[in-house]
Amino acid sequence: MIRKALWIGMFAALLGVQAISRSLAQGFPSKPVRLVVPFAVGGTTDVLGRLLAQQLGNALGQPVIVENKPGAGSALGAEMVAKSPADGYTVLVGSASTFTINPAIYPKLSYDPLKSFVPVAMVGTAPLVLLAHPSVPASNFKELVALVSPKPGAFTYGSFGNGSTAHFAGELLNSAARIQMTHVPYKGAAPAMNDLVGGQINLMFDTITTALPQVKAGRVKAIAVTTRTRSKLMPDVGSIAEAGFPYHVETWTAIVAPAGTPEPALKRLRVDMAKVLADKDIRQRLVAMGFEPFEVAPEEYMRIVRQEIDLFIRIARDSNIRPD
Repeated sequence: MIRKALWIGMFAALLGVQAISRSLAQGFPSKPVRLVVPFAVGGTTDVLGRLLAQQLGNALGQPVIVENKPGAGSALGAEMVAKSPADGYTVLVGSASTFTINPAIYPKLSYDPLKSFVPVAMVGTAPLVLLAHPSVPASNFKELVALVSPKPGAFTYGSFGNGSTAHFAGELLNSAARIQMTHVPYKGAAPAMNDLVGGQINLMFDTITTALPQVKAGRVKAIAVTTRTRSKLMPDVGSIAEAGFPYHVETWTAIVAPAGTPEPALKRLRVDMAKVLADKDIRQRLVAMGFEPFEVAPEEYMRIVRQEIDLFIRIARDSNIRPD
């Protein structure tokens, strides 16, 4: 009888905690929300996060405070959010590398991109652009393949570093086009661009917004974008898929909350984030930053993540990709 009474008491206490949790969630938000950026201040994700934080705060009626937690390829920030209380007051703005590349290159992650989080919103997608030094005698992707194909390993391409999105883009391209470019990793996009402009490397993958000033100045030339369709920022540059190759790589940004976040809080975050992303001015600013606004249902977000994790695991294994 004593044991039964204890079980009844514990069960009643649990129901009480759940009732309090639901009650608090119904009044969400009653205090500031923390938006964690797993990258350093000043980067694209940081700038985007601060823009969204301000607008989301206006919609929620509570401040949304940005906190930068860089390190380990965004894994440190993701871990912090995954281990935060699942109450809706801590969310993460992460890139594709946070959710799909890290699982492919780090044997032991402190978070599970599928189980540790629930999606709030997919913010937007962004292509990379394949650039060439002006001395490379090719103006489009088919010409580049014809040039590189008979010379395995002779042409070099730069990336932001081992295990970066640009590195994966290059190795996937080697496979899709049946060519062999040699990877040259850099510690960031700026030093890679400097060497491309200087002719120390032949090719490079970069974000469109970073590359555009160099392209307009004639210091480098744009060969192709990595998404299936052309970019609004480079409408005259064809895509690799458009040239007839089975190829598609893009970066993307999403906001997620810890798994277990109460449905009322999650619903409020999703509804208000959707309002922010539907704003005409915000959409124009996203496009100016190189993003295509891209709204998907939570189920579709999970499908995209699963699909990309499988793809990047295969590429990492076949190309022996390891992080710096």
